[in-house]
Amino acid sequence: MLEIHRRTGYLLLATLVAQVILISAQVRTTSGTRVLQAVTFGVFSQVQLGTAWVFGGVRSVWDGYVGLRGAHEQNLQLRQALSQARVRLLEQQAQALRAAELERILDLRERTPLRTVAATVIAGDATGIFRTLTIDKGSSSGLRKDMAVISPSGVVGRIVEPPAAPGPAVPAA
Repeated sequence: MLEIHRRTGYLLLATLVAQVILISAQVRTTSGTRVLQAVTFGVFSQVQLGTAWVFGGVRSVWDGYVGLRGAHEQNLQLRQALSQARVRLLEQQAQALRAAELERILDLRERTPLRTVAATVIAGDATGIFRTLTIDKGSSSGLRKDMAVISPSGVVGRIVEPPAAPGPAVPAA
């Protein structure tokens, strides 16, 4: 018995829906379109907007992922280029410091009326006890014991022992 009432209810509902659809297919809105057509377009436009929103979100996530992969590779390349630029900058700064030091030495040579020999420090006392430096010139360059060692900043010390090969020990002041 319950099943007959249920089927009758479904049949009544289907009949009412069919009649509403048939009536709305005949009735026109104020703009001149049929009500069924306006409702159908309205429903499908909302479905289309929802579908476009979902697929747009998926596409945005996918594009973001692919874009991030490219950004990672670009980031690695930029980091490598930055480290190379830093190395070049350090080299150029070292060259600039060396050039400035050479200019100071040249200026010292021009201001000093004495005969001078330019030398480069090649080693220093590792312990710090003796405060000596080793230079790249020796007795073959005319250096002798107790000769003064000067720099553009002032007196550095004196030659302690000029070996025949490079490297007299110079006490640092």
